[in-house]
Amino acid sequence: MRQNILTFKDISVSFPRPGGASIQALEAISVSLREGEILGIVGESGSGKSTLAKTAVGLVNPSSGSVLLDGKQVSFAGKNVKQIRRRMQYVLQDSLGSLDPRQRVLAQVVEPLTIHNIGVSGERSEIARRLLARMGVGAHLVQRYPRTLSGGQRQRVALARALILRPDILICDESVSALDVSVQAQILNLLMELRHEQALSILFISHDLSVIHHISDRVAVMRQGKIVEVSDTVQLFKNPQKAYTKKLIAALPVFTVKNSPPPVPQHLSRAVLCAG
Repeated sequence: MRQNILTFKDISVSFPRPGGASIQALEAISVSLREGEILGIVGESGSGKSTLAKTAVGLVNPSSGSVLLDGKQVSFAGKNVKQIRRRMQYVLQDSLGSLDPRQRVLAQVVEPLTIHNIGVSGERSEIARRLLARMGVGAHLVQRYPRTLSGGQRQRVALARALILRPDILICDESVSALDVSVQAQILNLLMELRHEQALSILFISHDLSVIHHISDRVAVMRQGKIVEVSDTVQLFKNPQKAYTKKLIAALPVFTVKNSPPPVPQHLSRAVLCAG
C-alpha cells in the first residue's frame, strides 16, 4: 500500500467576523494524500475545499490541528520553509491573476529555478523551454505576455511554472473550471500523464463531479466544512454511502439522443471529457 505523503490531521479553521464573532470554515478535517495518487476534493461552493488546500501551503493558518508532510508536522515559521515550498506547488483557478502581467511567459517559468538556485543561468531557459513545449506551449508563445494568451494557454503556463521545480505534490484548486470542455480534457489528460512521468501526488479540487470522476483515484466529499465521505472513485460513483453524496451524483446531467438506448449519466461515460 502506498504511503501517505500529505496528511491533514484534525484541521479546524475559523475566521473572525465583525463584532468579535467567528465563522467555522473547517471542522476537524482528517484526510490523507498518498504517494503517486490523485485525490479529488469535491463539494459545493463554500464547503471549505480551497480553505483546506491553503492550509497545506501556509496561506491559511489552522485554528487547530496540523498538516503533515511525510509524517512530519509542517511549519512555515521554520528555516526549512523554502524546501517545503519547493516540494508543494499550488495552481490557482485564475491563471491571469496568478501570472505577473509585466513578465513574459519564459521569464515566469524560469523564475522558480532562479529563486531556488537550480542550474546555471543559461541552462534554466532551456529547461523552461522544454517543459513549456511538453505542456503544449509553443516556442512562438514564450516571449509573449499573459494577457495575450488564451485561458487554456495561460493555465498551461501556470502549470509549467509549478512543475519546473519537480515538486512531489501539486495542488490544483479549481484549475480547469474556467476552461471549455475540450481544453479541460487536454489539461486533465496531461496531468495524468505527468503524474506518472514525474511521480507526482496531486490534490485536485473541483465542484464538478464529472471532472473528479475522470481524474481521481480516490474522492473526498466535503460539505459545510466537514468531510462527508472518502472512497475509491469507482466505488463512490457505483455505491455512494452518504445521502449527500447520493444527491450530488443524482444531480449530474443526463444526455439523451432520439432513438438511442437508455441515457447514460455523464459521470459514467468518460467520452465527453476524453474528446480532443
